[in-house]
Amino acid sequence: SQPQDYIFPTYREHGVALTRNVDLAELLRQFRGVSNGGWNPKDTNFHLYTLVLAAQTPHAVGYAMGIQRDQKFAASNAPTDGTAGHAAEPKAAVMVYFGDGASSEGDVHESMVFAASYQTPEVFFLQNNQWAISVPVSTQARVPLYRRGDGYGIPSVQIDGNDVLASYAATRVALDAARAGEGPQFVEAVTYRMGAHTTSDDPTKYRSSEEERWWGEHDPITRFRSYLVG
Repeated sequence: SQPQDYIFPTYREHGVALTRNVDLAELLRQFRGVSNGGWNPKDTNFHLYTLVLAAQTPHAVGYAMGIQRDQKFAASNAPTDGTAGHAAEPKAAVMVYFGDGASSEGDVHESMVFAASYQTPEVFFLQNNQWAISVPVSTQARVPLYRRGDGYGIPSVQIDGNDVLASYAATRVALDAARAGEGPQFVEAVTYRMGAHTTSDDPTKYRSSEEERWWGEHDPITRFRSYLVG
């Protein structure tokens, strides 16, 4: 993303927060319950974490619609006498993250309706970690999740979310398209939740150790390290 882009995270986007210079100690303030947020989004264009599933997606659409209106206002007030006037602001887009469980919430679908209708400059980034607590994605959806975006007329792609370079490339292409006025984009990153959902969750009750072992062999950090060493 570019500095002018605005990001709406869920509550797991710690790596994205670091790219926006959000201090790790500030991230922990909300989880410790000593702050309602922890940082000022105006300083970083990185919104506060959203703990209610999918609640950030309609907020993202509204923000993207605001970007559209700001850009239209700026264009309509541009000088017509040949003078340069103020330098044009760089085009911006919105990035919104959510998970496979959240994709079953009505907020996500209502957001995609509005985004497609108004052709908002934003990217829906779905982190499919296979499990909505104890419910597998195969129960939530009979088709690959990225096809839900297609159903709303939003260009959609599924990528290997454990491939660092593929994730970067797909995100960059989608954001470039959104900034260029091509409307909303949808990326499904297929990954896996290696640990328990919460400290009170016991994943051995609903999934096999073989499944966890297979995904462990496809760990993104190990893979990228091997790539760099190679």
